[in-house]
Amino acid sequence: MTSLLLAVLMLSASSAMPYVPVKHNNSTFQCPPTTCPDADTNHIKAAMQTFAHEFYTAKDVSGAFNTFVAEDYIQHNAGILSGREAAINSLGPLFGSAVNTFDVKRLTVGQDTDNNTMVIIHLEASNTSSNQTMKTDVVDMYRVVGTCIVEHWDVLQAEESNPENPLAYF
Repeated sequence: MTSLLLAVLMLSASSAMPYVPVKHNNSTFQCPPTTCPDADTNHIKAAMQTFAHEFYTAKDVSGAFNTFVAEDYIQHNAGILSGREAAINSLGPLFGSAVNTFDVKRLTVGQDTDNNTMVIIHLEASNTSSNQTMKTDVVDMYRVVGTCIVEHWDVLQAEESNPENPLAYF
């Protein structure tokens, strides 16, 4: 069902229009025509699961971002500029490297205190470029309008090899 919905959304998108203007909270975002601004929570979750698989697991940064991320999306990571192309250019090399892997642990869709729809993706990033594997606990927070990602925040924590708390991280 999820794949069918995504296929219908992609087929119905006009190739002549590079984006769909989506208004939300006095802002207009340039969303890909493959997104649906009026999607319900179940469709948002299904779309974000597809995004998470394409982005983190398949590591297809360009494909995931061109399908689900607004051209003018707002980025709060201090090391990456706002905008879809800036994100693709910054994240492409990181995700394209064979030494980096990303394991999604959970994905949640909910509302923030301003009633914005938020998608929280909790994952473990691993880097094997040195003698030992370095792991980082990551929480990516996305504000979405329907199935279009319009804003991003993240929090990263290096994992200790021998944490005192046996329930640490995941």
